[in-house]
This record gives sequence, C-alpha cells and structure tokens, in this order.
Amino acid sequence: MALRPPIDPRAYLTSRRNVKAGLASRSRIIRALEEGEPKTLREISEAAGLSYSAAAHHVGLLRDEGVVRPEMMDRVKRWRLTGYGQQRLI
Repeated sequence: MALRPPIDPRAYLTSRRNVKAGLASRSRIIRALEEGEPKTLREISEAAGLSYSAAAHHVGLLRDEGVVRPEMMDRVKRWRLTGYGQQRLI
C-alpha cells in the first residue's frame, strides 16, 4: 500500500466542498510552489503531475482563497504563494 503525502492545511477551501482528490491536487500545487521561484501554470501542472486544465482550475480556487497570487514577469503570468495561507494556520 503506497503512502500518500499529507494534505497541506492550506489546501482546504472555505467557500466550497472539500473532496479528497481536490485536496490532494491542491496540496501538490502548494508543494510545487514552495520549491523555488514563482511558476507558470504549465510548470505547476508538470511539477504537480496534473493536467493543465486541472492545475488551472485548482490554482484559480487557491487564488480565490488568497493562498496564491499571480505576478507578471516578462509578460508571463507566474504564480506564487501568499502569506495568507500561513496566517490561517496560526
């Protein structure tokens, strides 16, 4: 039986129902964004092992919750974690 990585507390949504698959996907996105520089949606989808559309959907949900925010860098939108998710944990 393979061990699943733990669910990141920042992956829980306050405005929507939280299902295991969504929590796992958002946790993988959060872990990918914790590693290094801000990432494009394509980089996030590859790092998290998700399709581009699934990554875009979950990044949008995390944006709505204030966990991630976009930055324009050289005319390319890149995503980074905000401090809000950490503040919710305290």
